[in-house]
Amino acid sequence: IASPYEQGTPVLVYCGDYAFAPNTKSAEMLIAHVFPRVAAKRPDCRCVLVGHRPSARMRRAAKRDSRILVTGYVHDVRPYLTADHAVAATPISHGGGMRLKVLEAMACGIPVVSTRKGVEGVDAVHGVHALITDDPAAMAEQVLRLWADDGLYRSLADEALALVQE
Repeated sequence: IASPYEQGTPVLVYCGDYAFAPNTKSAEMLIAHVFPRVAAKRPDCRCVLVGHRPSARMRRAAKRDSRILVTGYVHDVRPYLTADHAVAATPISHGGGMRLKVLEAMACGIPVVSTRKGVEGVDAVHGVHALITDDPAAMAEQVLRLWADDGLYRSLADEALALVQE
């Protein structure tokens, strides 16, 4: 499956159905508090919000900043989760159920940086399967850390894939 990004582009990606309020809140948190911190240090990065029914705030952010892409509905999320420098950032603060977006990212071989709520039910261990923090500034630092450390990037992605396969 071909990635829609140029090779080597660092990408923050969040997938979700934005008709579900916790997904909208998480995507808006990513745009407002995580992405600006990341982009300040990596202006070449992109923030990609994949999913049905994006909010007006998400669409406005994409109009203001060409580095933000809001896809709307896509038939297959895998192309967005296969970039060589993609990180699934999931700043989820509320909601319930299984975190399919986290499992999809792990199954596609990209690392996850998440809140504790975001990996709830996944059995991910911080530093082994994902990087976990509830602080937006720390989340941004963890994303930057992954892009700076190929060994950590690959190790987290490989361990997370093994967890999903298990």
